[in-house]
Amino acid sequence: MTDISFDAADYPAIRHALIDLHQRIIKKPNPFDVKTCARHLGLLHKKTLSFRNDAEVDLLADYMVYAFRPNGFSMAEKYLRLNKSRLNEYDQTLLSRMRLARYAVFQVEETNHIDKITVADVFIKTGFTLVDHQLAKTAKKGIILAGHILDMGYFCIQS
Repeated sequence: MTDISFDAADYPAIRHALIDLHQRIIKKPNPFDVKTCARHLGLLHKKTLSFRNDAEVDLLADYMVYAFRPNGFSMAEKYLRLNKSRLNEYDQTLLSRMRLARYAVFQVEETNHIDKITVADVFIKTGFTLVDHQLAKTAKKGIILAGHILDMGYFCIQS
């Protein structure tokens, strides 16, 4: 597999492909895994999934794809392992980045108000460029955010 080089200008295409992969990965989730993840996140009440808003649904899906590791690897990595021969090179490369995603708490240091923000990981004290068109327009210096970060080479994106 040749590693595809991602460019920040390709962010809309990357985001679209990422959403598509998320949907394919959790297309037919195991009910036991869903309940386990919901319990981990406090979204399971009396054996029933309970969501107060769409953000909690997104949180559950993100947790299932990146953080839940019942056999030592994430669902993103499992999907890549099971479907590698059927995936195009772009999806394989994106899934390779997804399987290495890390959860980070980061603070906004600067924004260009268009598409990029400079952030610093609060715990490991490293800085990186985060490409996110919406966040770049609304983020204020000093705010602290958390989420899964995918390293795309010269920049990062949120899951």
